[in-house]
Amino acid sequence: MLGALTHDGDVDVRAMKRLIQASRPLQITFHRAFDMTRDPLQALDAIIGLGADRLLTSGQRTTAEEGMQLTKQLVDRTDNRLTVMAGAGINGSNVRQILEATQVREVHASGSVPRNPALATGEVRFGDRSRVTSVQRVRELIAAMS
Repeated sequence: MLGALTHDGDVDVRAMKRLIQASRPLQITFHRAFDMTRDPLQALDAIIGLGADRLLTSGQRTTAEEGMQLTKQLVDRTDNRLTVMAGAGINGSNVRQILEATQVREVHASGSVPRNPALATGEVRFGDRSRVTSVQRVRELIAAMS
């Protein structure tokens, strides 16, 4: 996954061309930097024009569930020129709704839980180190998609 934006919040096409060229023949997923772009439809067109294979997005919201409306617009606009993958806050209780509402064919989910639930009581987060993937959460996600 990669992504680059200008200071103005547009896709940095020049930087992305270099990154994509250096990364091929690997598939290219433009990551959630997309969710910080100032004009998501213009950004999508730029990403498609660059030849990216996939876009990971939460629909420019905190979670994929909150961003379903924009994600659906993005899926419709791609006309199968790239794959839109929903991500952020996806779990077994909301994945079916997200798949149906947005028509995405791929999702990105951590299936994680706090590493030490007894200490996970406040708003302080320490990135990935404070969470760990849960086999049970992953099983719930798979079951919900089946």
